[in-house]
Amino acid sequence: MTDKKKETKNDKDKRLLESLSPTFHETLKSLWKKTINYIQEHGWIDPEESDYIYPDIYSVAHQYYRYLRVVDTSGWDEKEQEIWRMFLDCQPSIIKRRKRLRASLDFAEKLNMLHLNIGIWAIYEWFPKCNLGFSYIMNVKGLVSDYTKCLIKCIEQVEDGDGVTATPVMYDRIRGRIILETSKGDPTEQLTKISQVYVNILTNPFSKEFQMFKKWVQTDTHQYGGCEIPKERILKLLNEIEEDNLNLVETRNYITKDAGHRAYHIILSYLSDSTGLMHTEIQILDRITSARDEGVFYSGKHCSEDQKIPNIQQAHDVYKEYRNAWAMETFVKELKNVRLYGFVSDEDGNIKDDAGITKDRPFGKRFADKHSIPRN
Repeated sequence: MTDKKKETKNDKDKRLLESLSPTFHETLKSLWKKTINYIQEHGWIDPEESDYIYPDIYSVAHQYYRYLRVVDTSGWDEKEQEIWRMFLDCQPSIIKRRKRLRASLDFAEKLNMLHLNIGIWAIYEWFPKCNLGFSYIMNVKGLVSDYTKCLIKCIEQVEDGDGVTATPVMYDRIRGRIILETSKGDPTEQLTKISQVYVNILTNPFSKEFQMFKKWVQTDTHQYGGCEIPKERILKLLNEIEEDNLNLVETRNYITKDAGHRAYHIILSYLSDSTGLMHTEIQILDRITSARDEGVFYSGKHCSEDQKIPNIQQAHDVYKEYRNAWAMETFVKELKNVRLYGFVSDEDGNIKDDAGITKDRPFGKRFADKHSIPRN
């Protein structure tokens, strides 16, 4: 029996996904292939017209759900019937977020703008002697990744849970990443302080950090990188925080001195009239300039003892290695000679994906340090 206390994330994914029967797995694969074939054959809007469009990611998600929900699982094992039911229950939220993606992206862009200006304030006002730098990027979770993670969560609840089989909640369909660059001081201490600054400004209007940042926005007259800060846009978002439209759901502290993947995760919920309740996960990570330049390698907390990884992205790839391979086998291999809106693949399976089907869709990359955004 597997010692779950010593399992890596990758080992756990492998154990859970391999617990599925061949029938369950092949049903997912065959219905996905059927979906792609159907969209290719019927997804056109009058191809004879000059203004026809390709079917899009929403069409794929919607059609896949139609096929999934008519599967007869009566002859399956009881556990797999429950996993299938939970996986089905995840589908409406997957479809809904794709349908309302524009509104979600608008919110994410606003949040990323706020992140950038919090970074500028921290660099020049809050920690001026620490030589800080920040990198920011937002991304939308890829459709295939969404399916795979939802399924893993469903299996985990049935296999490892305490009998409670509620539909999993996905917090990271829109995910922001803030990478701290520093060459002075204790990076663990600095990451802890910076994380608390972000938590307080984003979620606690009564905190001193929120009040100081808001005052800076209202009174600062400098130019940063040749332009003034967008006061009106920032204050409008701060007002939303004060009105409790942006709330803290959960924090996860992965800041440890012995782990290569030092991170602080903030789960936020945002209530919007146009989109309803959205969840966003903000990951605040450190990337240590001096250690990186010297070629220091880290052994990440999600990796086996003998796996040494040189940076955050490689750590991320290693701990999702089996999950990614399973998703490739189940979904991506079927995408040959496919044309969708923002997605093209050839007969050899070479893919250009701007739609976010097989991979996360990044946007809004920004940088902030005293060299790239000088103050004058």
